[in-house]
Amino acid sequence: MLLPWGVVFSCFFSFAAHEFHNLKRRIVLFVVKNFTYPYFLARHRFIGPWSRAFVCLNVIYAAANITCLAFQASTISEVGLAAATLSLVNAMPLFAGPHFSYLADLFGFPLGICKNIHCSAGTMSFLLALFHVLTMLSTAIKSPAIVAEDMFAIIVSLV
Repeated sequence: MLLPWGVVFSCFFSFAAHEFHNLKRRIVLFVVKNFTYPYFLARHRFIGPWSRAFVCLNVIYAAANITCLAFQASTISEVGLAAATLSLVNAMPLFAGPHFSYLADLFGFPLGICKNIHCSAGTMSFLLALFHVLTMLSTAIKSPAIVAEDMFAIIVSLV
């Protein structure tokens, strides 16, 4: 007598789900053991602690920003203008909510992760804005007078 196909498939999928759960558990334990817990930089007075995962994610974040800067840019002044736009895009998460705890509750992240995201976005935004200012100062194109479009940049830089 043959078993009904539904019973065979349900037994197979039950076994596959159990094995998938075990595989997922092993992968999570491997990541936590090798990336989350060991520190790349231990606790210091002003910075740290930085785990391996934090350093890897920040390197990927910086590489993505550099890739966006270099995308279809032929001159250094175009890269500087792209840095200005990218600086504003990176500054958006800084103003996403009224407080860290609100964003942590909204997205379900721990409060420390929201702080790390805020610090990384702020640092990247500052570095891109600094790169933009330095490239615009170093280019040969200088504006002889202050125009209305540049007034907002001057006001923001004074704040």
